[in-house]
Amino acid sequence: MITTTRALTGIILSFSLSGEAVASNAPPSPPVTLSQPQAVAATRNDLRGLPPDKQRVYAAAHFLGYYQTNSMAAAPVCNAFHVDISPFVTAFRKVYQAEYSTALAILKEAGATDDTLDQMEARQRPRQEENVQRAMGELAQTQGATGAEAGCRYVAAHPDDVASARTYEADNPEVIAILMTKK
Repeated sequence: MITTTRALTGIILSFSLSGEAVASNAPPSPPVTLSQPQAVAATRNDLRGLPPDKQRVYAAAHFLGYYQTNSMAAAPVCNAFHVDISPFVTAFRKVYQAEYSTALAILKEAGATDDTLDQMEARQRPRQEENVQRAMGELAQTQGATGAEAGCRYVAAHPDDVASARTYEADNPEVIAILMTKK
């Protein structure tokens, strides 16, 4: 059995009450460190506090933050240690292709453009990389090692297993259910 950790990700998009995508020039809020159960509970509470018509947009934005952290921010962190995790990134993208396509479609329907999505991802990248650093360090500890580099090495050695662990669904079943439910 392989034990993996989950990177805690923030929502990368802000949406107005009308559901339209809003690009903010404000810097991201400072990261708040929550335990995994606290983060999952906060997400669940946020989701339940929204009207049903806004829940899909929230679910899509939440998933996209997770997806981008693993598919875009993880590789540069590990590359800094001269560890290539591109096989993991490829496997991860394949595992989550349906969810990613659905999330993008929902966000674009809500008014997000490719430009807006790119700008928001760029603003969130520093936080995502911090989350990857932390998650890789936690992963290393589960394997009896220390440090983000050891976590990167583990991911590089087990790319398919780590990518297919599908921890997002286990932690966020309501988010996935709303994301993947047809309108």
